[in-house]
Amino acid sequence: MELFLKYLKQKIWLFILDITFIIVFTISFFLYHLPVEAVIYPAILCAFIGFLALIFDFMLKNAHHKKLTQ
Repeated sequence: MELFLKYLKQKIWLFILDITFIIVFTISFFLYHLPVEAVIYPAILCAFIGFLALIFDFMLKNAHHKKLTQ
């Protein structure tokens, strides 16, 4: 669990970047008078895909870490 928390601390910039993208899309939709709700569905999809990628990347890092500690 400690390794996972350290991994998340290293990847915090990705979370900040994703939130920034969502804010940019929300503001642009608002300024063009488009339904802002249309941002929610793609944001959820991107968050889910990002979560899967994060888990996959952590599994690779964890396997590498185990090899190094042996």
